Formats: sequence, C-alpha cells, structure tokens
Amino acid sequence: IIRKKRIQIMKKSWKDISVGDYYQIQEIIGDQTLNDMDREMSLFALLYDITLEEAYNTPVNVFAQKMGKLTWVWEKPKPEVVADTYSINGVKYKTLLAPDAMTTAQYIDFKNTLPGCEDHLEQMLSIFLVPEGKEYNTGYDIKQVENDILEYFPITSCMGLCAFFLIWSRAWTEVLTDYSTKMLKKAMRKEKDPGKKQLLKEQLMVMSGFRSLMRSPK
Repeated sequence: IIRKKRIQIMKKSWKDISVGDYYQIQEIIGDQTLNDMDREMSLFALLYDITLEEAYNTPVNVFAQKMGKLTWVWEKPKPEVVADTYSINGVKYKTLLAPDAMTTAQYIDFKNTLPGCEDHLEQMLSIFLVPEGKEYNTGYDIKQVENDILEYFPITSCMGLCAFFLIWSRAWTEVLTDYSTKMLKKAMRKEKDPGKKQLLKEQLMVMSGFRSLMRSPK
C-alpha cells in the first residue's frame, strides 16, 4: 500500500488566519491552564495544520526552526482596507457600504448583534456581506454564510470591515438621533395638550442626553 505523504500547510501571517482560527488562537493564548510549552505546541499544531500529537513528535531542532517563523502570531493583526466585493469559499459577496441601502431587517439584526460582537464576528459580517444577486437573508442560507466566514474569511479582512461598520454605525446613529430630535421639537410646537407636551419634552431630554453621550470622546 502506497501512502500519500500529508502536505502540511503553514500559515505565514495573519492574512492566512480565518476568523475561526483567530478564535482558537485567542483561546490558546488566554488559556491560563496551559504552561508556556503547551501553549507553543498548541499554536504550532494549529498554524502548521497538524495534530497536537504530531507537534509533540516533531524533532526538537525542526520544531525550533519552524516555531521561529511564527513570531508574527504575538503581534496584533492589521486590518485591511474595505473592498466592494469579497470571494468566500467560491461565492462572491457584495459589501453593504452605504447606510441608506440598509434594509430594516439588516438594521434590526445589526443592532441585536452589536453587543459583544467580538465574540460572534461571523454573525456581524453576514449582515453586511450578501451573495451577489441576492437580497439580504433571502434565497440563501445565512448560517452557511456564517460558517464560510468562520472557515475561509481572513481575520485581517474581517477586522477592517468591523472597524468600518462600527464607525459607520456611530455616524448613522447620530444622523437618526438628530432627525428624531428635530421631529420631537416640531411635534412640541404643534401640541396643545399640556400633558402630551410634557411627555414630548421628556422624550426630547432623553434624546438630547443620548446624543451628547454618542458624541462624547471615549
């Protein structure tokens, strides 16, 4: 029986790291139950696409040489510039770049996904990356999109998109808040009932406070 030699694929930089790989790397680095050697072995196995057993069975001189090529993993990934389209696992996706092109369903899903988004980046991106020729969450399996993002989408592209959308969201929220404030002021001027006028005034105070919070420096 002739056994084919397994081809080991080395991940050379953060551009080769998928969103799912990134989660695993963060988990390994942050695992306080691992000593330094076990942590290095786990990273070595992940980044060279081998089993942990294979990593421990690697000759020590080979391990040292190969591990020396992985110093980049201790540096922070650099976000890439946002693109109009992306190809993920053979599927072309269009990027939602304009706030006014967002559907109500996308906006609701985005607001629900935003809290703790660093723990589910694939869900966040699946809102803004839509298969070419499709409408959001219509005619395709959005869970498959999330899985493909986890397995095939580079973390550098992911971080670039997420940074863009968070800044974009902040600006868009300010626009919506300003618009709501103007509408409340207009309603107050027209309202004759003192009770309703007071309620509108209270809503305006809340909205003004929220706008100040949004615009305050972090």
